[in-house]
Amino acid sequence: DLVADNTDEQPATIRSVVGAPFSHGTLSIDSSRPQAFSGSDIAVLQEMAVDLSEVFHRLEDLQQLAEERQRLAVTLRSIGDCVIAIDAEGRIVLLNRVVETLTGWTQDEWRGRECAEVFTFEQTSLTKILSPVLETGTVLTVVPTPTLKARDSAERLVATSSAPIRDDEGKTIGAV
Repeated sequence: DLVADNTDEQPATIRSVVGAPFSHGTLSIDSSRPQAFSGSDIAVLQEMAVDLSEVFHRLEDLQQLAEERQRLAVTLRSIGDCVIAIDAEGRIVLLNRVVETLTGWTQDEWRGRECAEVFTFEQTSLTKILSPVLETGTVLTVVPTPTLKARDSAERLVATSSAPIRDDEGKTIGAV
C-alpha cells in the first residue's frame, strides 16, 4: 500500500498515515485505504526509524573521523622532525615525510617492517632501548644516538627520544 494504483491519473486520497520520528526527521508511510496499518506495521516502521537514526549517527561519526584523520595527517606532514610510530612488537605503523626524505623510503615501504631495520645503535639493541617505553610507559629523553639507514646506504646520525602510545584505556600499544 505504499504506492497507490491510480489508473484514472487523479491523485489518491490519503486516508491512513503512520509516522515514526527519527534523528533527522520523520519516517512515514501513507495509504489510500482507511486504517491500512496494523500494530505490527507500526512496530516495523518504528524499528526502521531507530535503525535509520543509527545509520545517520554512524555516518556522522565516520565523517568526523575522516576529518580528524585529515587534520592529523596534515599535522604529521608539517612536523619538521622525524616521526616514526611503532606497535608493541616494534613494527613501523607510520612515519612522516621527513623520515621519507632522509631515508629515501616511503611510508608504504616501511609499514610493517621492524624498526630495527631503520635504526642501528652502536652498543645496544633497539629492543633494549624501547623495552622500558613499551613495558612501563616510560618516556625516554636520553637515548643513545642511533644511525638512521637510508636507501642509498647512507647513514645519518640522529638525536632521538621515545614516548609511549597509549590506547583509550591507558594501555601502551606502541611508541613514537
